Amino acid sequence: MDLPSTSTQKHEEEFSMDRWELEFCQDLPELADYICFIDKIAEEHLKNTTVSKKQQKRDRISRLEEMVLPGRTLMEKGEKATISNRKWKNVLERMKEFGEDTPLGILAKAVREERRVEIRTHNHSNIDRIIRGIPTSFDCFVNCVLRNVIQLRIASSNSQNLPEFLRWTQADPKLWPIPNQNVESRKQRACFVKGDNIVLIRLLN
Repeated sequence: MDLPSTSTQKHEEEFSMDRWELEFCQDLPELADYICFIDKIAEEHLKNTTVSKKQQKRDRISRLEEMVLPGRTLMEKGEKATISNRKWKNVLERMKEFGEDTPLGILAKAVREERRVEIRTHNHSNIDRIIRGIPTSFDCFVNCVLRNVIQLRIASSNSQNLPEFLRWTQADPKLWPIPNQNVESRKQRACFVKGDNIVLIRLLN
């Protein structure tokens, strides 16, 4: 029989679940009380009703959401550590708070109205892609997903090595912001754009 290593024994001695739970309750008593409150409601509900396994799964997900949202707010700076009288906002309600002149505001308006946007991305020093499509989702880092996408780029010899559905075709040079360039384009059903690479976002008519 193999004996546990010294590092494993030391780790087990250092970490104790009982001590961690005690420290958690001392540091965040209101969150701990709320978790216990949710658990008691769940236990009473299970005692009084008989539900299917699928319904139990849905109830468990709902309880987890109820636990996560208050916990997140308690951990955020500047928030008063109370559970009652708190109004939660969904994604669509939060989108209304973005100014329409901001990048997030432009994306939010495009999602609501299903309008096309133009996104320009860069490499180390130049614009390397122009992406036009209808955004379906985005986050606070301007990472976004678009559908019915048309991509533009400066022509490259590497396109022949790609699968046929990803290959680039010759496009009108006038579509590129700098004239007299050899431009290629391709169509995609969907595309993910990383916010770190975006330099411009604008609505299209």
